[in-house]
Amino acid sequence: MTTPTGQISLDDVKDEFGRAAPDGDTTGTAISLGKYRVNDAATLNKPLDVGVPQSGTIKMSDLKGRTRNVVFRYSGTIKREDLDDTEKAALNLKSVYDANQNAFQDQTITQPLMVGGFITRPTDLSDTSKPVIITAQVDGILGSKRTTYGNPSEQFVALDTGTFGIGSSIRIQVTNTGQIYGAGGRGGRGSSGNGDGGNGINGTTAIGVRAGNGSVTIVNQGGLIQCGFAGGGGGGGSYDDPSKSMTDPVTSGGGGGGGAGFPPGLGGAAGTNAQKGTNGAAGTTAASQTRGNGGAGGSPNEGSSGGGDGGNGGDNNIAAENGDDGAGGNQANGTKGSAGSNGAAVRLQAGATAPTYINDGFIIGSTTEVGFTGN
Repeated sequence: MTTPTGQISLDDVKDEFGRAAPDGDTTGTAISLGKYRVNDAATLNKPLDVGVPQSGTIKMSDLKGRTRNVVFRYSGTIKREDLDDTEKAALNLKSVYDANQNAFQDQTITQPLMVGGFITRPTDLSDTSKPVIITAQVDGILGSKRTTYGNPSEQFVALDTGTFGIGSSIRIQVTNTGQIYGAGGRGGRGSSGNGDGGNGINGTTAIGVRAGNGSVTIVNQGGLIQCGFAGGGGGGGSYDDPSKSMTDPVTSGGGGGGGAGFPPGLGGAAGTNAQKGTNGAAGTTAASQTRGNGGAGGSPNEGSSGGGDGGNGGDNNIAAENGDDGAGGNQANGTKGSAGSNGAAVRLQAGATAPTYINDGFIIGSTTEVGFTGN
C-alpha cells in the first residue's frame, strides 16, 4: 500500500513489509527497526526499497513513502529453438512468478522473493491501493523463436512481461552480462530451376510488453537488447538456349544469407533443378551480431547466362539485401526474392503503455512496434 509520507508508525512498516522480528523472537510482536537494513544476496543485495539504508543508522523517516519489492534473476542461456528446430516457450515473467520457479527450461532462475523476506511474495497484484514493484534482473542470454518459411509474418519475443496487474510496476533490469535478442530471419530459398528466388524471412523481437500492468521500466545497465535482423532474398534462376544442343542450360539462384540474432538466422536453401549447369549455393547462417552471406548463383556449362546471387542477411551495420535476378537467359530469367524485415528491440501488445527507458547500454531496433504473437 506504500507507507505514509507523513506521520508513520511501526505498524505501517509491518503492514507493508512484514514484521522484522528481533533475534530469537519467533512468537512475539516486537519489531526491530535495524532488521529493515537488508542486504541479502538471495534478493540480489537490493534495499527494502530505493532510499532505505542497508547499513549504518536507520530512522523511521527512512521508511516513509516506501513500497514492497519482489526480485528475481535470470542467468544462463535460453534460445527459443535449438538447431533441430525444437520450439520453446518465451520467458514469461508472470508465469515464472506464479509458479514460484527456481528454474526455467533447465536454466537458472532465482526464485521470486520479497525483499527482506519478512512476508511472502504478494498475490494482490491488481490492487492499486497495495502497489508492488517487481524486478526481473537479466544476467544471462535470452533468444527469441525464429519465424519460418511457413509462418513468415509471426512476431515472437524472447522475454514476455506477462500481465501482472495494474497494481504492479515491472522493472526489467539488464546487467552488463545480460543480452536479450530477437531471432535472426532465415535467408530466402534459391530458385527451383529458372524460377523466382524466395523471399527472406523476418527477424523477431527481444522484449514484448503486455497490457494490464501498472507500468514497465526497462533499465539497461551496460547490457544489450537487440532486434532480430532480416534474412536476405534468394536469387532467381535462368534458362538459356545458346546452341542447337538438345539440352539447354538451366541454372538456379543462390540462397539468401541469414540475419543476425539469437538464435541466428539460417542460410537460405540452395537452388535446385539445374541442368547442364550448376545449382546456386546455399546462403550462410548468421551469428548473433553478424549477418550471413548470400550464396552464389549457378553457372551454365555453356553460354553466359547465370542464376542470381542470394542477398546478404542484415545486421546492425548493413541492411538485408534482395537477391539478384537471373540473367542472360534468352528463354527465361527468374525474379529475385525480396529481403525480409527486421524485428524490434521492444514490441507492445495493443493497449500496453510504452515503457520508460533508463539506458546505459545498447538498445538496437525499434521500440514502438505494436503486436506480437505465439507467446
